[in-house]
Amino acid sequence: QTLGKVIVLVESCDQTMENIGLPKGYRSLFLHQVREFGICGFFITLVALEFFYWNLTESMILFSSILALMSHAPLMLITVCDVSFCFWVKYLKLKFHQLNQLLHGMLTTSPDSPQHKRVLEMRYDSENKKFTSFRNHHVRGSNANANTMRAVKQIHLELIKIARTMNAAYGMQILLMVTVSFIIITGLFYLFYNLLWQDLNTVDFIGAMMPTCCWIFTYTMKIFYVNHACAKTSAEAANAGDIICELYEPSTSREFRAEIRDFTLQLIQNPLIFTACGFFDMDHAFIQGIVGSITTYLVILIQVGDMTMQRSANSTTDDHFNQTISTLEVVNV
Repeated sequence: QTLGKVIVLVESCDQTMENIGLPKGYRSLFLHQVREFGICGFFITLVALEFFYWNLTESMILFSSILALMSHAPLMLITVCDVSFCFWVKYLKLKFHQLNQLLHGMLTTSPDSPQHKRVLEMRYDSENKKFTSFRNHHVRGSNANANTMRAVKQIHLELIKIARTMNAAYGMQILLMVTVSFIIITGLFYLFYNLLWQDLNTVDFIGAMMPTCCWIFTYTMKIFYVNHACAKTSAEAANAGDIICELYEPSTSREFRAEIRDFTLQLIQNPLIFTACGFFDMDHAFIQGIVGSITTYLVILIQVGDMTMQRSANSTTDDHFNQTISTLEVVNV
C-alpha cells in the first residue's frame, strides 16, 4: 500500500517536471536497474559457485545443490529488496540532479564575470527606484524565472515527501539488514582471526578462508552500497541551496528574490535524511561509525576468547596436576 502511494506520487511528480521541460528519463533508470541486478546476480552466483566448489561431493550432488539453493535463497530475496530500495533512492538523485541542472542554467556568474564584479558595475535608477546594470539595462529574473523557481521549489518539496514515504516503507527492512550484516561481519572477522591461529594445511586453510572472505565482502558491500546511495542523494538535494544562493542578486526582480528566500527556508526546514526507522541516519558517517563498532566488538571478542582459552588451559593443567598427586599418593601407600 505504501509503495503504491509512492508510485502515484512519482507519476504526478514526473508529469510536473515534464511540464517545465525536464525529461522523465525512464530509459536510463531501466538500464541502471538492469545493471544493478546483473552485478548483484554475478556476486551471488560467485558465492554459490564457491560453495559448490568446496562442499560438493560426487556422492551427494543433489543434496548439496538443494542445500546451496536453500542457504542462498534468503540472501537473494534480501538483495532484491535492497536493490529495489536503492533504485528508488537513485531515482530521487536523478530528479534532484535534473532540478539542479535547471537552476544551474539560470546562473550568469562565470570566472570572467563573478557576482561581486557585476554588483560593483550597477547604477541606481532614481526614477524606478532600483538597481540596473551598465552592461544590460533590463532586469534579470523576470516573471518567467520567478515562475520557474516556484515550480522547482514545489517539485523539490514533492521529491522530499516521496523520499520520506519510501523511507518509511523500507525502514524496517533496512534496519534488519544493517543489524544482521553487523552481527555477521563481526562474527566472521572473529572466525577469520581464529583461523589464522589454527594449525591447518594449505588446502584446509584455503577452504575455510574462502567462504569467510566471500561472506565478509558480501555483507560489507551491502552496508556500503545502501549508505553510499543515500548519502549521494542527500548531498544532491542539498546542493540546490548552493545554486540558489548564487542566483540571489540585486539585479533580479523582487518576486524572484522572494522565491529564492522561500526556497532557502524550505531547504532548511525540510532536509533530505534517510534513516533506518529513525534509529540512525544512512550516510557516510554511519559507515565510519559501523567500522569503529565492528572493530570495538571484535577486540572485545578476541579478549574474551583469549581469557576463556587461558582459563580452560589452567583448568586442564590443574586437573592434570591433581591427578598426578593422587597417583603419587596411591603409589606411596
